[in-house]
Amino acid sequence: MSENAKKLPVAILAAAGFIEEHLTDTQKRLLAVDTPCTVIAADGGLVQGWHDNGWGHHFMAEDTLAAVLSADFSALIIPGGERSITSLAENPHANRLVKAFVEAEKPVAAFGAATRLLADVAAGRRLTGATQEQAALEKAGAQWVDEPLVVDRLLVTANEQATPAAVLDAFQQALASDLVDEAA
Repeated sequence: MSENAKKLPVAILAAAGFIEEHLTDTQKRLLAVDTPCTVIAADGGLVQGWHDNGWGHHFMAEDTLAAVLSADFSALIIPGGERSITSLAENPHANRLVKAFVEAEKPVAAFGAATRLLADVAAGRRLTGATQEQAALEKAGAQWVDEPLVVDRLLVTANEQATPAAVLDAFQQALASDLVDEAA
C-alpha cells in the first residue's frame, strides 16, 4: 500500500438527526490513533446531531455527498439516527457512496437504522441493525442475525444494544486487517 493510501481519511456519513454519540465517539477514537476522519453531509456546512431525547449540537461537515468518491477514503462509518438515515436513504449520492464502499471491499460500520443503507449490497451478507430494518434486508437477501454486533468480512453492523465502543473496536479491527491485507 502506498504511503498516500495509508493517510486516506475515514468518511463519516451524517444527516440532521444522527446520534451524536456515534459521531463524537468515532472522531475521538480515530483521532487517538492518528487516523484522520471527514464528516460528509448532503450539503456540507453544519449538520445537527440528536442527543438523548432532543436536538443536539451542530457539527461541521467538511465535504458534500455529491463531491466525494469512495476512492477518497479508507473506510466508512454511518452513525445511526432514524431522522438521519431517512434523509440519507432518499439521497441517491448517499446510496451510491455506501454501495461503492462495500463493493470496493473497504471497511464499513453501520449503527442501528443505518443498515437500511445497505439494502443494495445486502445479498449474501450477515447483518444486524434496527429491528424495523430486518424484513427489508432479508428481502434483499441478507441473513439477519439477532445479536448486538455482527462482523461479515469488513462490514460491521450493530443494533441498538451494541455500545459505540464495541462497534468501534470491531471497526478498528476490520480497518487494521484491511490495511494488512492491502500491504501484502
